[in-house]
Amino acid sequence: MRTIDETKKQRVEQAVLELVQSNGIQGLTFGKIATQAGVSSGTPYIYFHDKEDMLSKIYVQVKEIMDAGLDEEISQGTTLQDQLFLGALHFARNMLAHPLETVYLRAIRANPQAVTPEAIKQGSARSSTMRNLYQKAIEADILVTNREDYINALLFAPFMDFMATRHAARQPVTLSELTTMINMSLAALIKHTD
Repeated sequence: MRTIDETKKQRVEQAVLELVQSNGIQGLTFGKIATQAGVSSGTPYIYFHDKEDMLSKIYVQVKEIMDAGLDEEISQGTTLQDQLFLGALHFARNMLAHPLETVYLRAIRANPQAVTPEAIKQGSARSSTMRNLYQKAIEADILVTNREDYINALLFAPFMDFMATRHAARQPVTLSELTTMINMSLAALIKHTD
């Protein structure tokens, strides 16, 4: 049995992220990955059974990176609106800090069939913090909608689309810009009593 070389495994995983950014998921092959990683063509097979297994495992790892520390950040908020803001800001910060991983998640969202249902389930389980927060906000009747999918789209889609557009144009994105967009999204999402 071959031994696991963690350095090579990390190079393979990094190559996947880089190739997904430059070429997308559809044309991704173990041969291209091996070339990009600077390893032999059989090396990816040591770590992954096939493309679906590889994409699934990397998806779960990336979700863990993006979700790390979310509970702690949200707990800093004193109101539900503050907590919603901090939850969105957490992801905005992590997306800026991990651009390859952000592109990878976007690619998986556009091609969910590329990963196993179990990987999707694991990734969704990691999103329970935000879903629980949405439920609290719905119960408190502070939102203009009680549909979680609408809440999620209104809170995240504007700044994520902004980032994707800027990324495609090779233009920088600042946390200040994303913070402004999150505040604008919250202004549309929160009921106003005046």
